[in-house]
Amino acid sequence: LLFLLLFLLALILFFFFLFVLVFLSVRLLFLLLFLRPPTPNFVPPLSRYYPPSVPFFFFFFFFFFFFFFFFFFFFFFSQLSAGTLLPPAFPVTSAYMRAFASSH
Repeated sequence: LLFLLLFLLALILFFFFLFVLVFLSVRLLFLLLFLRPPTPNFVPPLSRYYPPSVPFFFFFFFFFFFFFFFFFFFFFFSQLSAGTLLPPAFPVTSAYMRAFASSH
């Protein structure tokens, strides 16, 4: 249930920021295509809409967050369901600890 809730949260965030990114990109494309500069030296003030780092921030944030979330939880729950989440050295360590506790 927790995994399902986290998955839905990640999905909602992903599509929300995807919508924001598409919205900003379409608005920038509209500004670049349909706003003609009045003089040859005029530069449209695109920085008043958003700085150039905003789409890159959204892209990298979602790329790393989404893929880290997916691969981490897929690995974690697949290993947990297979019963191999703990490393092979764990029974050796626990046996050593039991022997150490029984000898002291």
